Amino acid sequence: MLTAPPPPATTPPPPPPPPAVSVEIPEASSWEYTRSWLNHDTNVYSAWQSGTTGEGVTVAVIDSGIDLDHPDLSVNISPLSTDINTERNNPEGTSMHGTRVASIIAAPFNGTGTVGIAFNAEILSVRTDTVDNNNMFNNADLARGIAYAVDNGAKIINLSLGGESKLNAAFEAALEYGIERGAVFTMAAGNKSSTNPQWPARYATDPRFSGSIIIVGAHSEDGTMADFSNKAGVGMDSYISAPGDDVVTDCREGSCWSVDGTSFASPAVAGAMALLNEAFPNLTGREIVEILLRTAADAGDTGTDIVWGRGKLDIAAAFRPVGATSTPSATSATPVGLGTPPGAYVGGPFGDALGRTTGLA
Repeated sequence: MLTAPPPPATTPPPPPPPPAVSVEIPEASSWEYTRSWLNHDTNVYSAWQSGTTGEGVTVAVIDSGIDLDHPDLSVNISPLSTDINTERNNPEGTSMHGTRVASIIAAPFNGTGTVGIAFNAEILSVRTDTVDNNNMFNNADLARGIAYAVDNGAKIINLSLGGESKLNAAFEAALEYGIERGAVFTMAAGNKSSTNPQWPARYATDPRFSGSIIIVGAHSEDGTMADFSNKAGVGMDSYISAPGDDVVTDCREGSCWSVDGTSFASPAVAGAMALLNEAFPNLTGREIVEILLRTAADAGDTGTDIVWGRGKLDIAAAFRPVGATSTPSATSATPVGLGTPPGAYVGGPFGDALGRTTGLA
C-alpha cells in the first residue's frame, strides 16, 4: 500500500526588509542649497536623495587651520583637529583659507548659510602653515600633517596648496605612507593659468602615486575654464575640474564670502569622495578615484585632453553603475547526458513531470 509522503516542513517567511532610512536634506529651492552654484553644477542632489550625506566619513583638510567655533561648520569639526606645530599649538590660526575650504566639503544642513557637498562628513583639520595669515607651508610640516591625518582615521585628504617645484623626500615618503594605508588625495591644480598643474598635484603623474591623487582645476558658472586655473597638461589622466570661480562659502551673521581659486574646487571633489565612501564602503580609495575620473562630464576636446583632462566633476554620474559585469565561464564544455550513468534520480513526489518532457535531454 502506497502512502503519501509527509508534507515538507513549513519554512517561516523571511523577515521584512528594514525600513528605508530617511535622511533630511535641504530643499532644492532653499537658499541654503541655491546660495552657491556649486551644488547644482556638481549634480550632488541625487546622491543626497539616495540617503548619502558623508555620514561617518572623515576628510582631512591640511591647510591653515580652522575656526573651531564657526557657526556654519563647527558641528562637523573633529575634536582631533590639531596644529602640527606643537610649540605654537593653535589649531585655529588667523587665515580663513582652511575654514573656507572645509566649508565646501562639510558645511552642515542647518537651515542657514550654505550646505557642503558631504554635509554630514567630519572634518579633521591639520594646521600646517608656517606663519599666521600668509598661507606658506614647508615640506616637513606637510609630511607630518599627512601622517597625522592618516594615523587619525582620514582616508580622504585635501591639499589646497601648491608651488612651482617638487617637494622633498620626506613629503614623498608621507604620500607613500598614506597611500599604503588606503588614503587618497585631492590636490589643487594651481592658479597661475599655466599649461601644467603645480606641485604637489603633479605627483599624480608619478607611478608611485598614480591612481591615488586627483588633480582639480576650476571652472566658472558659465561652464568655461576659469582664466586663473592651471590646465591639465601632463596630468591630464588624473585631472578633473570643479566649480572654483565665485563660489560662496564661510557664512556667518548673515553674510558669506565669494571666493575664487582651485583651492575651492579641490574640496568639492573631496566631498564627492566622501559620499562615495559612505555609499559604497566596499570600494577602495583607488576605485573611488577611478570612478570619479571615468564619470567626469566630457569638456573641451572629445575624450581626455590637455586642458580639461577627464572633464568636469559629475557626482550623479559617479553614483550610476559603471562598467560591465559578466560571469566567468570555461572556454569549452562537453554535454553530459542524463540517460547514462551516473544518471539523475528524482523522488516520487515529482511524479512523471520530468519524465514526460525532453527538456533535460
